[in-house]
Amino acid sequence: MRKYEEVVKPTQSLADITCDKCGNSCRRDLNYEFANMTAYWGYGSRKDEQVFDLDLCEDCFDIFMGWINGGCLRGGISTGREPSSTT
Repeated sequence: MRKYEEVVKPTQSLADITCDKCGNSCRRDLNYEFANMTAYWGYGSRKDEQVFDLDLCEDCFDIFMGWINGGCLRGGISTGREPSSTT
């Protein structure tokens, strides 16, 4: 015969996401609106195998994108969307 006992396992639930720049909550109504950026630096780089993980609120992300689009970074930034056709 097998006897079972009920076991309650501790679980974690997300309480909040805060912006790593300004410290404000990224919660909007029932959702979280934030950008997550991760940088992995390889072996031999000046940041030898360091990993940076940032969560930014929409306002701080807009400031960051303004800095990039203002000419401080060469190359294009992809929005992940295909350009719309106007034919």
